[in-house]
Amino acid sequence: MKTLKLISIIGFLILFSSCLDDNDSDPLYRELGVVEGHVFGFTIKTDQGNVLDPGDIHSENYTPTHGDRVLLQYYVNDEKELSSDIVDYMIDLQYLAKIDVDNIYHLNEGDSIEHFGEDNIFDLQLSGGQSFLNLEFTYIKADKNEFALIYNPDEQKDDGNIRLDLRHKSEGEGKDQVYTIKSFPIDEFLDTEEDYVSIIVYATDRYGSVINKQIQYYVDFTDN
Repeated sequence: MKTLKLISIIGFLILFSSCLDDNDSDPLYRELGVVEGHVFGFTIKTDQGNVLDPGDIHSENYTPTHGDRVLLQYYVNDEKELSSDIVDYMIDLQYLAKIDVDNIYHLNEGDSIEHFGEDNIFDLQLSGGQSFLNLEFTYIKADKNEFALIYNPDEQKDDGNIRLDLRHKSEGEGKDQVYTIKSFPIDEFLDTEEDYVSIIVYATDRYGSVINKQIQYYVDFTDN
């Protein structure tokens, strides 16, 4: 059975810990994950494979739903007893929000990639886990903003890299810079006999130049 191990050439922006001024002893963790269960008695499986139990929470802004992709911030609570054998950590949840999950669009014959726009993307970062590719970036919010991650067969080369274009199309005036995270399932690229899968994402930066970021998913063929 294959298991996936992730190493990013660029590094992770999503997966990190930091200490806050008002809580010097306990690190605040910020991760992406998937909700398992529902609002009463749910857990979160993170992109690093840990199962977290937040206990009882109440949020006016988001109701946890099974299968939702979420961004969370939390402290590990070592004083709470683990709620079950499958739980790795009990946590004190500080923030929880659903994030967008979109499919990669495969460019068809006759499609024009320019149709998807060439507007700017700022501060693009990649991360991944649980068969997702995560894109974190900022952009200028206009009256309408559309994003697409595109697989173009004509742009693929015989070098082991999968090339994807992040496209941004905006309509109307805009001035405010907005931050977002989007996740894309990449199971289609992970069914391989190779030792790793390398993905390169191209985008137009704030100066109008085409930039690229790269991430690698290493595959472990040992049985679990």
